[in-house]
Amino acid sequence: GSEMCIRDRFDTVEDGVRAQLQHLYAYACKKPLPRGEKIVDPRFNLVKRGVASTWKNLNGRWAANSKYAESIMRVYRMMLEYN
Repeated sequence: GSEMCIRDRFDTVEDGVRAQLQHLYAYACKKPLPRGEKIVDPRFNLVKRGVASTWKNLNGRWAANSKYAESIMRVYRMMLEYN
């Protein structure tokens, strides 16, 4: 899961966002981070790499919600409609 722990605090907002993106990347593929990219996600190496290459595969992993992918896609559609 991705529960925020007390230890998961970052020096900057940018580092916090980078950690979230790295965590998604870890779930999505087995490739190393791009050259020069420093790991800031303290849980990066705890993820079973490459098990969630689609939003739907995050259901029950990233969040306990079994409909997580559907909620992400709903927010995405709302963003498209807003623009």
